[in-house]
Amino acid sequence: DDLADRHRLGNKTHRPGTAVRGGAKIVYYEHGLGEPTLVFCHPVVYGLATFQPAVEQLCQDFRIVTWDPRGTGRSDPLPGPYYTTDYMEDLRAVIEAIGNRPVVMIGQSRGSTVGAHFATSYPHLVEKLVLAGLAPARALNCPDYPRADRLDNEFLGRLRAAIAADDWPAVVRIFIAQVAAGEPGCQKFIEGSIRLWNQMPVETLKNFFALDDPGIDVRALLPALRVPTLVLHGEVDRN
Repeated sequence: DDLADRHRLGNKTHRPGTAVRGGAKIVYYEHGLGEPTLVFCHPVVYGLATFQPAVEQLCQDFRIVTWDPRGTGRSDPLPGPYYTTDYMEDLRAVIEAIGNRPVVMIGQSRGSTVGAHFATSYPHLVEKLVLAGLAPARALNCPDYPRADRLDNEFLGRLRAAIAADDWPAVVRIFIAQVAAGEPGCQKFIEGSIRLWNQMPVETLKNFFALDDPGIDVRALLPALRVPTLVLHGEVDRN
């Protein structure tokens, strides 16, 4: 019955909306009512839970938007090969649907790659940019990957072999164990992530690990970034 409690719980509510691009449905979720608007962009297959702890904290002070990239969640399936620039255009449709005005773009890993493309293509829609764990290129796609001498080539070899064998349960196990296992007590998280990833459409997984997406390499874009940008990265990453 308390007004403050009702306001607090209302901010935590996931309010779904739909944007349409090229006839396809892109589902997004709004939380909170404050300003500015924060748009969270996760790396496709990681899922909305990636940002849920941040949404829980920040929705009392900001309007927050999360979204289901095509091929995941409630959005339409992938129509075929889908590239970074395709996800960027889907994100543009979402931002236009929520008000068509500048937002704070927050990306993680591949979501940061989409965010970097968005900020250089549509700078008038980005107030500020936060890039967490953005690789300027990706080892699987780019032979001249930066700091190649630091890469775990044994892991990359096993991952490439599983992709070549079309063994997607193995791809999921190998990848998640590598990216999630650097902290003690992660086993339940790893097991839960493997279960969730194995429930996704195989075409979504194949598209995520495809080697022919030129948008993965953002090095040429970096000089064009003109919005205030915060870059966050770990220093003890197993990759």
